[in-house]
Amino acid sequence: MSFPSSSVTGIDISQEAVGHASENYVRENLLYKAQDIHLFLDKLSSIDAYLLVNSIFLLPQPEQILKKIHDKISTGGKLGVIIPNIESENFRNFQQLEPELNCLLLDRGQAQTFFENAGFKTEAVKGLSFIHLYGNRTLEKLGKLRGLYTYAADRVNHLIGKKPSYWGFILSRQ
Repeated sequence: MSFPSSSVTGIDISQEAVGHASENYVRENLLYKAQDIHLFLDKLSSIDAYLLVNSIFLLPQPEQILKKIHDKISTGGKLGVIIPNIESENFRNFQQLEPELNCLLLDRGQAQTFFENAGFKTEAVKGLSFIHLYGNRTLEKLGKLRGLYTYAADRVNHLIGKKPSYWGFILSRQ
């Protein structure tokens, strides 16, 4: 998907992550910043769309973050949130690797309630990635063929009814 007349800013607290993204995902209208999310949101006047990718459960004071986004998102604006499916093999493997990392553990229904309590209406929820990524030895060995393997295995797992690794929410202001 392309948004040629849009300005997109990707932020992360990690300078290393920002450096990696800046080198590997280059677009004319895309800027990266190493910054605390609270400071970033405080400086915004308004925003049309915001995407929290696999991070709300890791961030300090997630209720404040959602309130700030809610207050800054324009009429008709959208918030996309991707969270781990805590019932998935992917999440169990991640928890074994990083047990202290997750601050906010919510299943799909709890997450929907959490977002609604923050003033958002759920427009859609979809399972994302039906292949586990953490602890997947096959992916570690495949190198450049990872993308093809991931796509094929993901499609098959979806068709046979495996649990998704993540939930994707599209939200709007209530």
